[in-house]
Amino acid sequence: MPFEPNQLYHGFRLQEETYLPELDSTARIWQHERSGAALVSLSNDDPDKLFSISFRTPPDDRTGVAHILEHSVLCGSESFPSKEPFVELLKGSLQTFLNAMTFGDKTMYPVGSTHPKDLFNLMHVYMDSVFKPNIYRKPDIFKQEGWHYELTAPDAELTYNGVVYNEMKGVYSSPDAVHTRHIRQTLFPDNAYGHDSGGDPSFIPDLTYEQFLAFHSKYYHPSNSCLFLYGDVDIDEALAFLNDRYLSGYERQDVDGRIREQAPFHEVTERTFTCPGDTAEGRSQLSLSFAAGESSDRELYIALEILKTILLDTPSAPLKKALTDAKIGSAVVGYLDTGLLQPVFSVIVKNTDEARKEQFRSLVYETLTRLAENGLDAETVEAAVNKYEFALREADFGGYPKSLVYNMIMLDSWLYGGHPLRHLAYEETLEAIKSKAAQGGYFEGLIRRLLLDNPHAALILLKPEKDWSAKLAEQAKERLAAHKATLSEQELEELVRETSRLKAAQAQPDDPAALAAIPSLTLADLDPHSQPFPTANRTEQGVEVLHLDRFTQRIAYMTAVFDLEGLPEALLPYVKLLTIALGKIGTAERSEEALSNQINLHTGGISFSLQSYGDAHQPEQFRAAFQVNAKAFYDKTDRAAELIREILGSSRLTDGKRLKEIVSETKTRTESVISSSGHIVSRMRALSHLAPRYRFDELTGGLQFYRFLCELESGWDARWDDTQTALAEVCRLLFTESRFSLAVACEEEAYSDVTQSLMTIRGALSAEEPAAAPFPFQRTPVNEGFATAGSVQYVTKAGNFREAGYSYSGELQVLRTILNLDYLWNKVRVLGGAYGVSLMLQRDGTLTASSYRDPKLAETLAAYDGMPGYLEAFEAEEREMTKYIIGTISRLDTPLTPQSMLSVALGRKWSGLTQEDVDRERADVLGATAQAMRGYSPLITAGLSNGCVCVVGGRSSIAGTDGLFDTVEDAT
Repeated sequence: MPFEPNQLYHGFRLQEETYLPELDSTARIWQHERSGAALVSLSNDDPDKLFSISFRTPPDDRTGVAHILEHSVLCGSESFPSKEPFVELLKGSLQTFLNAMTFGDKTMYPVGSTHPKDLFNLMHVYMDSVFKPNIYRKPDIFKQEGWHYELTAPDAELTYNGVVYNEMKGVYSSPDAVHTRHIRQTLFPDNAYGHDSGGDPSFIPDLTYEQFLAFHSKYYHPSNSCLFLYGDVDIDEALAFLNDRYLSGYERQDVDGRIREQAPFHEVTERTFTCPGDTAEGRSQLSLSFAAGESSDRELYIALEILKTILLDTPSAPLKKALTDAKIGSAVVGYLDTGLLQPVFSVIVKNTDEARKEQFRSLVYETLTRLAENGLDAETVEAAVNKYEFALREADFGGYPKSLVYNMIMLDSWLYGGHPLRHLAYEETLEAIKSKAAQGGYFEGLIRRLLLDNPHAALILLKPEKDWSAKLAEQAKERLAAHKATLSEQELEELVRETSRLKAAQAQPDDPAALAAIPSLTLADLDPHSQPFPTANRTEQGVEVLHLDRFTQRIAYMTAVFDLEGLPEALLPYVKLLTIALGKIGTAERSEEALSNQINLHTGGISFSLQSYGDAHQPEQFRAAFQVNAKAFYDKTDRAAELIREILGSSRLTDGKRLKEIVSETKTRTESVISSSGHIVSRMRALSHLAPRYRFDELTGGLQFYRFLCELESGWDARWDDTQTALAEVCRLLFTESRFSLAVACEEEAYSDVTQSLMTIRGALSAEEPAAAPFPFQRTPVNEGFATAGSVQYVTKAGNFREAGYSYSGELQVLRTILNLDYLWNKVRVLGGAYGVSLMLQRDGTLTASSYRDPKLAETLAAYDGMPGYLEAFEAEEREMTKYIIGTISRLDTPLTPQSMLSVALGRKWSGLTQEDVDRERADVLGATAQAMRGYSPLITAGLSNGCVCVVGGRSSIAGTDGLFDTVEDAT
């Protein structure tokens, strides 16, 4: 329906309406007059709708109160008093996004769905949660999600537990996370960013229940809120719902949620901090960071992103190259945070030494001075601008809904008093930047103003200490012991009873009436058919082509595929190394700088990867492929193909200096993954002992590949001749006509031109058909522990149910939903305190259970072993089973961008998964029953009994297990 400016609609006055061509959306800015709530709606034909409500929540300490509230308000509310409505929504909605996020100065509650009724259900629960949470009536929520004392017996050790407490112990186990927090706190000592809204584990136990409630009472008011609606939402209906159900019941208040600007520094601040890690030489980090302007500055907001690309993001970026050439560290990283009142621009060097600090500082300033005085390379600037513009127009944000990203971009101005559409209406600003850049001197001026002449900066040294986590644990232990010593015998007994009572309450099933109150869809609301994939298998000039015919905004998504079948096992790590090096090393035709510029000038990116695909019908079989992924506008596909041909055919793989830099950078990046995403590492490692496909993954991307990188780097000179030979042999065996095929996503009208352009790649391929080598594999289950300097665990148990004679069915996806969101959630997260846990059941019979940021180890493994018993007694009424089915369908029906749909289509082709297979599995899901779920208890038992355990975690926890592990070694 049309809306008139300045008119009132359900309590909302329309303040402004405008068309945003950048988003093909009609934007409307609303103010709810009674409550003071602000709302922006972006109306368009996108079926993936989104609603969010955000609050300004600046912290004034490090207790993590904003973060704990983010968790806690979703643990029941006035209209929806179940213990965890959030989990019930995961089970019973078609959500495309359902989460909550705490930032340094704000808290967001976004929900998305393609189903109109479902979106309003999600809105209802979220609005009730933030404004009418059960936290005032149920102190246990604070204890569970924040922190509480645990004492199992009067003479037992007193401990802390809580979901956020344990989550932040995991965050503070990551040197990278510790470093970025210190950057903020050093640059902004006098405002909210000088604290930690996520919570410092050493300070979280300082938070009282009363302070927790006061924070909610102060900031969770409509007058302090920013609401957002996106997509083909009925705006009139949404306004009526928000007003009638919630906002009309509030009077406008003056809520002071403003972020105070940090007074500028008069000189660079220098600080030294410690973090978890090895104490070996060359493991420190250095950073030079700047408070760079204001986020509400429309032009600066874009220019900073482009400047980071110019200086630091590409392999040939001049500041990155200067630091890399000087061998100050093994990896140079650019970091930009525009989600603050004052953006932060950082240069970070990893794996360096304290002795290099002055050299680092001098070289950064000397390089920036030289660039400001002599000028930046014009082609490099143009390429960086083009890269940013392509990403804006494509609006593919790597798995996050674009609506959510638009919302976050809006808040980068809106939250600080700027116009909410300032950063979304980018065309005019971008054209102005392009014009200024073409005249020369524009980015050089930014370098002078924001970096060289800006004393509001911080030089930070981050030094690792191997016993860092142990020291913090000892401090916590001493604090707990001191507290325990103050308690009388009666108080100790009471604390034991309280510990037992809380665990019993957490384990208690939810009230059926409370569960029934949560709105849910029915099976009739579900599409019985799976999402169609408009693909065709075609042949062009003897080359197989998988074509996905879909509207792509005139962007062609192109994948050149090379079958890895028969490559010798000894060469596989070098194949992975090749995917990392190609595009980052020069070619016979041009330098790495020129190559990088050409890629950014003419494409949206060219990347290289390995993929393994399990056979959908022969579980013991798998296929693997080397893939070249590129994207470009239709009129640039010829240039993209020429660049791929050049990279594959003439990359200078004899450039030992550059290759060694790439190896060191990759090793450093892998160490960050091990410390922050140990669940991925432990899962891959455990599976590698059970099936050949996963051994391939481990050799080319897991701990085994990390060991390969370490050996390669440490013995570089001695191994250089062998490395050159291996890389050359990989290219000879891999880049052949017989291994080559294509996959493209584009409209039918562009197909011929796109595929004709891609035939250029054949110029880099040989006609050789090398002999195939076997891929030997022997199943060798083993229990392994990999010790880190952190204080949490990532606990994986893996097995295979097919080996015991069981088969795969789509029903197992419903079983996965049940076990993840009921049994494991309660056992491992609620009772155990882990931040996350996940069970996976795959077509090849693989079963894996993995925890994330987990304070426990043995208890988590015991929880995994308890799954069969839970299933034996499983009962669910029809409504409850319907919710499990809906939650499973939601996972299956995740909206896909053209690029992600092409990836899925290619995976189906290579694994032999047909549309009939997908439809049959969907029918299995829709027909799942409680009786069928109970029948899978023996399958889970079989999967758990024939596998192995892998834990990446704290040294003391791993050492404290008695006889669990066959081998224990340091992770890094």
